[in-house]
Amino acid sequence: MKLHKRIAAGALAALMMAAVASGCQSGTTTQSSGGGSGDGASEEKVAITVSGWPKKTDTNYATQQAYLETFKKKYPNIEITTDEWSYDANSFLPKAASGQLPTVWFTWFTEANKIMDSNYAKDITALAKKYGYADAINPAMMKLITRDGKIYGLPNGGYSIGLLCNVNLFKQAGLVDANGVPKFPTTWDEVATTAQTIKQKTGKAGFAIPTESNCGGWMFMNIAWSYGTVFETKEDGKWKATFNSPECEAALKYLSDLKYKYNVVPENALLLRDDTLKMIGTDQLAMTVEANDMFNNIINTTKISKDALAMTTVPAGPKGKTPLMGGAFICFAPNATDAQVEAGIKWLQVASFSPDVTDEVKQAWETSYKGDSEKGLIVGPKGFALWTNKERVDAENAVKEKYKNVNMDLWKTYDEHCTEGVKVEEPVNAQELYKAFDSIIQNVFTDKNVNIKQVLDDAAKSFQSDYLDSAQ
Repeated sequence: MKLHKRIAAGALAALMMAAVASGCQSGTTTQSSGGGSGDGASEEKVAITVSGWPKKTDTNYATQQAYLETFKKKYPNIEITTDEWSYDANSFLPKAASGQLPTVWFTWFTEANKIMDSNYAKDITALAKKYGYADAINPAMMKLITRDGKIYGLPNGGYSIGLLCNVNLFKQAGLVDANGVPKFPTTWDEVATTAQTIKQKTGKAGFAIPTESNCGGWMFMNIAWSYGTVFETKEDGKWKATFNSPECEAALKYLSDLKYKYNVVPENALLLRDDTLKMIGTDQLAMTVEANDMFNNIINTTKISKDALAMTTVPAGPKGKTPLMGGAFICFAPNATDAQVEAGIKWLQVASFSPDVTDEVKQAWETSYKGDSEKGLIVGPKGFALWTNKERVDAENAVKEKYKNVNMDLWKTYDEHCTEGVKVEEPVNAQELYKAFDSIIQNVFTDKNVNIKQVLDDAAKSFQSDYLDSAQ
């Protein structure tokens, strides 16, 4: 899957908070003689461009425009031009190499080391501390964009993969408790058993994962790690592909068994991520591995009832439970001035991405959660925590509780345990690794007699020569 679409698969910004702009283009800075109104009236003039701006047809366009009007009144010295450009590997590299990166832009957790190695992100340590971000964001996320004590970005969204379930099919198969809550499988073996019962009782597919656009490899990590697969290791300063192992072979054999032994995956098992989400939302699929930020996209797309979706933690394999943790960073161009970085941070604060419980942030919560509830979207699950400062967490949870509209038992297990055993994405060429495993999984799902060991050996050899031999 293309990098900029991986989390969104047809509708991103699920991972990106709707209120957060993903980029601000480098602009000019001049001294102001004063005048105007608002906090920035007598400060220097700063011009920035906010990229990642939603299209007029996007649901969050009006909200962003409202934030922009508020910002103009509060900071008349800061000029913002909006731009729809968002990060992707193809357009990013030319911009970076030519010094044309936006002042503020976003990238994924998988790209942090590349960005820091190439000096494409500015050291924002002082301002991150000044505005309270350094101590308020989940340390596990902040660590990923910190090197030698210096901070090179702000994590602005995160997820851990869980098992997304269609409650309707669990009910039809008699796999719910007295309160209508699914009897969630806790191991991959139990997933196979549960999927068989659902297929027998309903005729619908019990389990599926996507196999296209890098999503197959991305989701397969959660299974392979739990079988003990080690994908990459560094020995004597050199990276080595190590996934052609008995552990990875066993994980792929599990997928093969789901199709050929248990017959619980869709007849056409080669699926886009959008396909699996649509199947969940139309009662055609009972379970899939998925990020915790996609359920409202499913409701918007398929109109399934909010009460028909549930999520639990990723099942455990022979070596335990290892959900993948991912997300996105807001970064600043290396040639941005301190004044531009500070202007970008002020924009993020007005757009509700703030560690402080400000009036703008409280109003954003009210607008967002009330609006979601009125639209029949899910309000209540806490998911993977970005913020850790207690005042902010408690304040947002209080607003969320006010508009909660689902049975939290459908989400409780995930909410309480989604951070246990989390593992960050592979450090070297993760996207290319996902693409390689898309092909491997497709082979497994289309050839009952495929030689899995040979396929893994060939893939490891190619991945080594194509990427790891040149990695530092």
